[in-house]
Amino acid sequence: LLGGTADSREAALALLGQGYDVLLSVVSEHAANIARGMMGSDLPAGRDGGWPRGSLRMRVGALDMAGLDALLGDVDAVVDATHPFAEQISALAREACSKVGVPYLRLERPSTELPDGVITAANTADAAALAAETGGDGAILVTVGTHTLEAYVNAARKVGRRLVARVMPSVESVARCLELELAPADIVAMQGPAGAELDAALLRHFGATVLVTKESGDIGGLTAKLEACRTAGVTAVVVARPRLDRRLGDEGRAVETISDVR
Repeated sequence: LLGGTADSREAALALLGQGYDVLLSVVSEHAANIARGMMGSDLPAGRDGGWPRGSLRMRVGALDMAGLDALLGDVDAVVDATHPFAEQISALAREACSKVGVPYLRLERPSTELPDGVITAANTADAAALAAETGGDGAILVTVGTHTLEAYVNAARKVGRRLVARVMPSVESVARCLELELAPADIVAMQGPAGAELDAALLRHFGATVLVTKESGDIGGLTAKLEACRTAGVTAVVVARPRLDRRLGDEGRAVETISDVR
């Protein structure tokens, strides 16, 4: 189970409850700690009919093709429940599974219907340009993580606008912000989703006129962010999901994943 998302924790619990042994692979120790904390008290006692629940193992660290190949020798199926924007690992997992004939199942959270007034962007470059030219001279609040943050920082600086980055509360995320020479006052390190009320308060606090986010679905806090923008009178720029090949189990919930695994 490739995860680190709330979707993967839900899927792990469901699969364990049906007696499957699960190896949950996450990228960081931070993600592993969240998974342990959220799953520890919820582990099922057993599946219907008195069967013992499956065992749970966890591995931490990024996976390349060699790492995937090593893992696939000991599994019957791969469930990819990574973030909708984790393009690289999803593509690698599909390729690795195809090579050795291991079933690959994609559990992707449903998309969110965007309301009128939201600006959509096909990619990071478009989103950065749109954010920089929208909303006058107000600050830009960016909530897309740190992997693509540099593009937004550069676009904002070109037009002389303040950029505030809301990132994960990890050493790596804050260090990346500092590498990009963001001032401490322009870094918000917090675990999301935050909820519409707090999101709106942050927008008002920083005088933001634009919020940039990804189309990460309701579970990723998108609906709350859009509601916050409506409440605070802020324009939302939403980066569209990357479009990978779609296959069995591509969009759904843990219950459908169990059916697909069977």
